[in-house]
Amino acid sequence: MPLPMQQQDVIPLVDFIGSFTDFSHIPKLFADIVAGTRKPVNRRFRLRAKETKHVGANEYYGLREDAKRRRLDGSHTNYFHAQFFYAQFLERVKSESFTNNFKEYVGIDQYDDGCDFEVELQGELNQAPKLQYNVPYLIRTVKHQRYLCADTSGSYKETFFGYMFYARKSRASKFMFRKAGARQVKGDIGNGEEVELTLCDEAGGPIAMVQRYEDDGSTLMLSKFGVHDDFSVENNAYMTYIEE
Repeated sequence: MPLPMQQQDVIPLVDFIGSFTDFSHIPKLFADIVAGTRKPVNRRFRLRAKETKHVGANEYYGLREDAKRRRLDGSHTNYFHAQFFYAQFLERVKSESFTNNFKEYVGIDQYDDGCDFEVELQGELNQAPKLQYNVPYLIRTVKHQRYLCADTSGSYKETFFGYMFYARKSRASKFMFRKAGARQVKGDIGNGEEVELTLCDEAGGPIAMVQRYEDDGSTLMLSKFGVHDDFSVENNAYMTYIEE
C-alpha cells in the first residue's frame, strides 16, 4: 500500500519543469517575471470584534470620533485608577497635532468608515496579497491616514496601563496578528480567521495584546503578557479583507 503524500514531497510546477536539463532555465525566468510585477499594495481590511456579553454580533475595531463620548467609562475602583492614567496620557500628548485633537479613541462599536484599515504589502502578478501571522506591521486608517499607536508610559510597578490612539507615522507603533489559540502559527491570515492584535516591542517581538477595557463595551486597551492587573478583558477580532 503506497504511503500518503506529505507536504514536503510537493514541489511547485515550475521547479518540477526546471528539473529537466533542457528546461533548467525556467525557474529563474519565472522568478524574473514575478519580480517584474512586484509593487507596493495597500491591503485593506476590517477587524470584526468577537461577540461577547457587551459586544454585538456586527461591531468592529475602529477609530471613533466623538468628542462627547466618555472613554474608559465605568464605576468600580479600577475605573478611577484608569482615569488617573488616562489623565497622565493627555498631559504627555497635549499638543493638538499629536492625535486628532483628542476627539478620537480606539474602540469597538457599529461599523463606520473609521473601521477600514490598511497595511502596505508587496503584491505580485496582480494578486491581492494576504497579511501574515507574526509579522510586524504599521497599521493606518484609510479615512484619516493616521497610524495606530500605543502609549504605555503610565504603567507603574505591577499595574500596566496601555492606551490606544492614532497619530502621525513618526509616532506609530508596530503591531502583529497572531492566530487565536495558536500564537506561534505563521503564514497567510485567512479571511474570517480569529486573530489577536498584538503590540510589538522595538525588536519586533510581541509584548502586549489588544483587549477591551473591562468596565465598558468599547474602549480598546493593551494587556501585557504576564501582567494581570491591567483593567482589560479579552476581546479578539475576525480578519475581514476588503475586496476591491
